[in-house]
Amino acid sequence: MDKSKTCPISNTVVFSSIFLSVICLSGLIHVEMELHVHRQMLKVLNQQREEKVELRNTAREGKEYVVKMSYSDTEKGKKS
Repeated sequence: MDKSKTCPISNTVVFSSIFLSVICLSGLIHVEMELHVHRQMLKVLNQQREEKVELRNTAREGKEYVVKMSYSDTEKGKKS
């Protein structure tokens, strides 16, 4: 009789532990997927930021070139 009473408890414990393990594993997979998505979004945002910085630098260099050229033209006009 003792044997039959312990088997259902043992089966319940085994089932509960398997059930909890599956839930924890699915939660872990969910978190890893969210982390992957956030890393991809961060990569895209960083890439966009770098492109904006490059455009600003290019525009700034272009303005500096125009200012230097106009200044040199002005200096040439004064010397002549």
